[in-house]
Amino acid sequence: MLSLNEYVKNLVNKYALPISYISTFDEYIDLNDFNEDTITDEQIDHYYKYRYNGFDREYVCENLLTHESKKLIEKINKKFAKYIDNIYEDDYIKTDKNIVSIELNNAGIHAFLFGHKDSTKLNDSNESKELLNIIAFFNYYVSLTDENKICVEPLFTKPCLGTIKKYGGKIYHITLKANMKRILKLGILPKVGKSKEESINGYRYFPQKAFYIMNGKTKKDTYDAICETLRDKNLLSKEYAILEIDVSKLGLQFFLDEASKSNLSIYTMNAIDRSLITRTWYDINEFERDL
Repeated sequence: MLSLNEYVKNLVNKYALPISYISTFDEYIDLNDFNEDTITDEQIDHYYKYRYNGFDREYVCENLLTHESKKLIEKINKKFAKYIDNIYEDDYIKTDKNIVSIELNNAGIHAFLFGHKDSTKLNDSNESKELLNIIAFFNYYVSLTDENKICVEPLFTKPCLGTIKKYGGKIYHITLKANMKRILKLGILPKVGKSKEESINGYRYFPQKAFYIMNGKTKKDTYDAICETLRDKNLLSKEYAILEIDVSKLGLQFFLDEASKSNLSIYTMNAIDRSLITRTWYDINEFERDL
């Protein structure tokens, strides 16, 4: 019988493409012995033109042990048995999503739900943080909490490039103002996640992602989504930047971020060329005025 690590490595070999096809910007720099501080515009442009454009990086996200509900249940039960009355794959909800329901006893209600303020979030206890780490590890998220129950659902990648182009082909990226110098030089790069070796030994592959907001049906929808993101990231009291990016002519895929409260939150596993940044705002009121 294969060990867990051997099983995962077999899946990696089955689904992952050769390194020459999946180079991230960091790998591109390392493979060519470049330095981020001294890399030239020509070398940056070469990366976007020849190494990345037109390639999607979602191949592992759906295929590599994405939604192992039985292992999730086993792990949660082992770690938090004293807080749980019952944990099961919810057959009552007719879906193929492998929804897992966690019914809590009184100790569990106090540990995970006492004092929480949102029906899709747990409280801030150490137990909640540990549970959320396990849930995220298995590529699930908390979709609903009740008086004594936590429901978790798997994350699926839902392509949305067609919707983006339908509403003008513009997306928005929110970042700290301090990051602008790097972005205007290198482009918007997916956040660096775990290394490939760490991911293999850690049971799951965690793709690098960059997050955006797409246009809603109305300008108010877009504005509200931007405001909500600024609040969630606690950026309103800091120096931030809102970047507009034109992806109307790109073939790169974007996906809905189901873990976000906003239905306009999206992500991609691709880098975005600096030349696609069309406008920048440093104040939400200026953004609202120009929208």
